[in-house]
Amino acid sequence: MNHVGQQQKRRKVKQKKSSNHHHGHSPSRRTQPLDRVVMFCDDLPSENGYSSSVHLDMVNGCETDRSSIYLGSVYSVRSELQLKEIPMLIDMNRVYRQTNLQNLDQAFTIAEKDLGVTRLLDPEDVDVPQPDEKSIITYVSSLYDAMPRVPDVQDGELELRWHEYYERVTMLLQWIRHYTVIFEEKRFPASYEEIEILWRQFLKFKETDLPSKEADKNQSKLQYQSLEGAVKAGQLKVPPGYHPLDVEKEWGKLHVSILEREKLLRIELERLERLQRIVSKLQMESGLCEEQLNQADTLLQTNMRLLNSGKPPQRAGDIERDLDKADTMIRVLFNDVQALKDGRHPQGEQMYRRVYRLHERLVGIRTEYNLRIKSGATQVITQVTHVTQTSEMDVTLRYFQDLLAWVEENQKRINTAEWGSDLPTVESQLGSHRGLHQSINEFRAKIERARTDEGQIPGGRGAYQDYLGKLDLHYAKLLNSSKARLRHLESLNGFVAAATKELMWLNDKEEEEVNFDWSERNSNMTSKKDNYSGLMRELELKEKKIKEIQSTGDRLLHDDHPGRSTIEAFQAALQTQWSWMLQLCCCIEAHLKENTAYFQYFADVKEAEEHLKKINDTMRRKYTCDRSVTVTRLEDLLQDSMDEKEQLTEYKGQVSGLAKRAKAIIQLKPRSPSNPPKAKQPVQAVCDYKQLEITVHKGDECVLVNNSQPSKWKIMNSAGNDAMVPSVCFIVPPPNKEALDAVSRLEESHQALITMWHTMHIDLKCMLSYQYLLRDIQLIQSWTLITFRSMTSEEYSQALRNLEIHYQDFLRDSQDSHNFHPDDRMNIEREYSSCTQKYDLLLRSLEKGKRLQSVFIRAESWRLMCVCVTRVSVTHAGEQDESTCKNYVSQLKNIQLQLDGCESRTVSKIRTPLDKDPIKECSQRIGDQQQIHFELETIQKNLDKVNDKTRKILTQPDMGESAPLLRSELEVTLQKMNQVYSLSTVYLDKLKMIHLVIRNTQGAEEVVKTYEDQLKEVQTVPGDLKELESSKSDLKRMRGQVEGHQPLFNGLENDLSKAREVSDRMLKVHSERDVDLDRYREKVQMLLERWQAIVLQIDVRQRELEQLGKQLRYYRESYEWLIRWITEAKKRQEKIQSVTITDSRTVKEQLLEEKKLLEESEKNREKVDECQKYAKQYIEAIKLVTYKAQVEPVASPLKKPKVQSASDNIIQEYVELRTKYSELTTLTSQYIKFITETLRRLEEEENIMCSTSY
Repeated sequence: MNHVGQQQKRRKVKQKKSSNHHHGHSPSRRTQPLDRVVMFCDDLPSENGYSSSVHLDMVNGCETDRSSIYLGSVYSVRSELQLKEIPMLIDMNRVYRQTNLQNLDQAFTIAEKDLGVTRLLDPEDVDVPQPDEKSIITYVSSLYDAMPRVPDVQDGELELRWHEYYERVTMLLQWIRHYTVIFEEKRFPASYEEIEILWRQFLKFKETDLPSKEADKNQSKLQYQSLEGAVKAGQLKVPPGYHPLDVEKEWGKLHVSILEREKLLRIELERLERLQRIVSKLQMESGLCEEQLNQADTLLQTNMRLLNSGKPPQRAGDIERDLDKADTMIRVLFNDVQALKDGRHPQGEQMYRRVYRLHERLVGIRTEYNLRIKSGATQVITQVTHVTQTSEMDVTLRYFQDLLAWVEENQKRINTAEWGSDLPTVESQLGSHRGLHQSINEFRAKIERARTDEGQIPGGRGAYQDYLGKLDLHYAKLLNSSKARLRHLESLNGFVAAATKELMWLNDKEEEEVNFDWSERNSNMTSKKDNYSGLMRELELKEKKIKEIQSTGDRLLHDDHPGRSTIEAFQAALQTQWSWMLQLCCCIEAHLKENTAYFQYFADVKEAEEHLKKINDTMRRKYTCDRSVTVTRLEDLLQDSMDEKEQLTEYKGQVSGLAKRAKAIIQLKPRSPSNPPKAKQPVQAVCDYKQLEITVHKGDECVLVNNSQPSKWKIMNSAGNDAMVPSVCFIVPPPNKEALDAVSRLEESHQALITMWHTMHIDLKCMLSYQYLLRDIQLIQSWTLITFRSMTSEEYSQALRNLEIHYQDFLRDSQDSHNFHPDDRMNIEREYSSCTQKYDLLLRSLEKGKRLQSVFIRAESWRLMCVCVTRVSVTHAGEQDESTCKNYVSQLKNIQLQLDGCESRTVSKIRTPLDKDPIKECSQRIGDQQQIHFELETIQKNLDKVNDKTRKILTQPDMGESAPLLRSELEVTLQKMNQVYSLSTVYLDKLKMIHLVIRNTQGAEEVVKTYEDQLKEVQTVPGDLKELESSKSDLKRMRGQVEGHQPLFNGLENDLSKAREVSDRMLKVHSERDVDLDRYREKVQMLLERWQAIVLQIDVRQRELEQLGKQLRYYRESYEWLIRWITEAKKRQEKIQSVTITDSRTVKEQLLEEKKLLEESEKNREKVDECQKYAKQYIEAIKLVTYKAQVEPVASPLKKPKVQSASDNIIQEYVELRTKYSELTTLTSQYIKFITETLRRLEEEENIMCSTSY
């Protein structure tokens, strides 16, 4: 209707133009630009829904956007080209893909080139929001001037319809031929993911693109029917290939290629799905096999330790059973790997290497078991042979010429066949030739058949026998060539397989050693030494194998093997790789030596620094004194300081040794990419390395240019050549600035210690002189005249000499001391002067008293006698008190010794952590400490008794000289008693708390391990509603059990808080943290975290399963309904098609039923799309599922179960559903076409019969 309305509108506009012309308008076409544009837009044909009114609106400014201007320009050029009958200059497919600028440029270029219209505009001037209207009108009017006159309305309409048909068919044929070529392609991607994408694209093409193009084809038929009268009248000439029948032929070819493509794609998809399942099976079973080997290896190592300790092996049968199980599994794995390789799966080689490594490990464990455990047993080596079966040649040629041509063709094929350059190609050649050889052997039956046909030839038997003899001769030659090639290929395959195995091993070891981190980040040289020792042992074994392989290659070359180039290449590769491996061993030895020295040096430096720091702290704590320190303590400290001086002097030698070693320490920091070379960093080669770009010999000095890659450095040699070289080939030679700086700091610390010792030694000497001087001063100041008179002249003279000596020592030592300032020295000087003055005063008084002594001699005689008697009694009592004091001092000393013993035993237990059986050992320690505590209570009772008696003695007046000592010892003993008793009490509480924590921890750990194992057992996301509901029930039950165990962990938290309190008390009393408390506190914290993770994991899984069930339920309901409908529809279709066609009425009934079925299929398309939507939602929900088992931290990540998803099954189900639906729709459509043609033919036949009867 739209097309008819546009035609009527054109006629009205043409009539108006004609009337205007007859009323006096000038017939000249050089009208005003706007008028010419109006006329031009009026002449434009209607296409794609744009009428001439739209073009007028565009010009009048109603639609002045750049897309409208662009459409006007394009239609202008197309209209001109149509009138000139050259429509192929514009490719509309290209127009739809290009940008505005590209389309405008193409339109202007074609107008200028083919129409002669000057290019007045640029695309950039038009493709703007507000283009220049006058420029557009001027250019379009010039296009109008270049156009010929519009022909008659009827001719123009016919031509327009023809060009529409021509363009539609042209685009349709291009599309058909394009996809026909694509679908005839027999090569497919190798990976399952790519083939799956290709399958989905194919389904999308069938469901979307194909129906739309089929509608275009039907539309072109209708267009041709409207033009069929003009074609028969000769007004139009149809070019070859543009008739609807030609289009149907091309369409049929496309349909055949689509069916063939679908068949091949389905086969390839199923094949890759099968291979993908094999890959999944291989990954899972290889992991199980590895666990089996780990178990056998663990038992083997345990038995070896038993044998080394002189005990008989245990569970040897378990080892053998495990090895047999692993052997059986590896055999099955090799079969699966062979299936992958036969199917050309991209992971076939990777899986082969993985299984091959498992096989090598099995052989190694079995060998060690037979040699170490099962003496005399023979080594079992499982050799897996790969047999490749290829398809037989489906040849059924009958005549001699064809037979002979087949023989000659295969002879040429054998003569020109390649031998392969590596193991995959050699195996491919071997497998291919085995199939060919089998075909050649089977070909003999054809010759024998030809021989039996000889009797059926009526004449010409001589020529027949000649052909037969020639065929026998060529076939014998072909058979011998095939046998020889098969023999050579098998020997070559054995050689290449063995060489490849050794090269792979050498390459793996090379990669491992080249990528080993020799920088300062890796300090575990002991482990590397053990690894290197194992490598050397392996190299000794590999050397024999490589020599055997080289001998095999030499023998093959000596026998003139046709694959000489391959053998020589593998021999050269083996020799080169072996030589390089030996050079790497030299590098490893050098690095081990230098890196060990490096880390040992810095460890020694650190130890020396800590030792000096410890000495520094000890000296500051021990030798810092003040004026309250006693003389005895000062004398002891002074003696200890001299011993400290001797130790510092001896340690100077160790520091000097470190300084000497620092000069030979290499640099390791430049090996790290985080430390790029700032200048020309010299490096030294530790092995020979030859390359095309560079050659380096051992000991050569080179320059490090770039170290951005840890394993490969850019090196420049002395000749100026640079290349990338493995970094393991070089060391960064001394001097190491860090090593020199470290030993320099060490020397400074040692010198600072010497200086500090000297200062403290001076302070000690000064303080001792001060104490001596102070004692002398106090002694002299305490003298009275009576005391002075009682002394002999030698006694007080000696006291004065001591005063003088100590005073002079003090003056000398206090000059450099920090404890005495000038004011202190002045005070001491005043006290010294006062003391000497008193001494002089007493001495003068003594001389005066001697003169009066004679006067009082008689008077004093009687008094002195009385005094003497009194003194004798007092002296006797004093001596008795002095003896009592000494006795109590001795008892206090004994008590102190007992306390020291209890304290040392307690501290020793505190510092010794619990061993392997903590509960048993903790119980033992509780008993021991309770015994110590009982001893302390006994000591406390004895001390209380001594304390009471000592207090009574100390309260008596006129005590002897031992009273201060007794009082001091009593205070020390009481303090010691309180300290040791408190320590024992806290430690006993700690042991009881630790015992409780260990017992509860073990119970909690068993609970945690149980639930973690239950969570780990789930390895598959539920794929149907029944399994999902079962999983939800299990999780709900597990959640209830978890809540029942929660009080255990709450109690564990309380125990942990109590343990913290005990730890704080221990820290206050002992000033040391308890190792056991810290360790079990961390363990409890970890258990609590794991428990919380279990609870969180259960909650997360419950939420996710709830969401998953909702999505799965939607999908299942939609999927099951569609499957039932498709099954019923297929049955209906089969029932309809099974009806025998007898007349047109039956055909009409079938056509009606098929159309109903097709309409029903079209209605259900929305439900298929809805099922696809639900499937996508379910798959997206699975992707969001964090369905992972919470694994305990000590578990190996290699043993974590791989959670399998049901999304693959859902995708497969939906693809199958979509395929069945497409098959149903396609078959129904095709059958409708067939029935329609059949009905037409039957109706024609019935009409002919009716006309004949009449």
